Amino acid sequence: MKKAWPAILCALWLSACATMPHDQTAAVADFVGRIESLARQDGGEFPTDKAAMTLAPKLPFMLSITPADMDAFARQRGLKPEDCDIYPLFALSSVLYQHEECRRYVQHHFHVIQHPDLKLTWAYLFLLQSQETPEMRKYVKEMLNSKPVSKWATGLANDLGWTAITNRLYRGK
Repeated sequence: MKKAWPAILCALWLSACATMPHDQTAAVADFVGRIESLARQDGGEFPTDKAAMTLAPKLPFMLSITPADMDAFARQRGLKPEDCDIYPLFALSSVLYQHEECRRYVQHHFHVIQHPDLKLTWAYLFLLQSQETPEMRKYVKEMLNSKPVSKWATGLANDLGWTAITNRLYRGK
């Protein structure tokens, strides 16, 4: 009987998982909705520090969002996938980056970030503060050298400063 318990527990767990409702599109919509409803700094685009930290426990979920998830979310909102960007995720990331525990989490889990533009966002943030890992450095170089370079990559680099990024990437400054 002792040997049967692991199999029984495993079967119970699998049956429970099979009956659990999991709608990734709804989860993404809920998460983005939460970001959009956060209090803003001076009425601007970025959430306040205190508001952003309420979503810090959801950082692993945010890193798991894929381009397909965002496309489904766009369609759910009646948008074309190409018209739905990750700006709310960028705004939240920019504020969460200010917190050491969030930075540390992303540094150790950079490889699991599923959305290329979100991955690039975090890499840029680390790069501009000279805190990037070799993996981040390599990723940014690959993205900037890819053809065509994504609109997000060029737009974000323009906003954050091409000079600062290229100096850091290619000259180590």
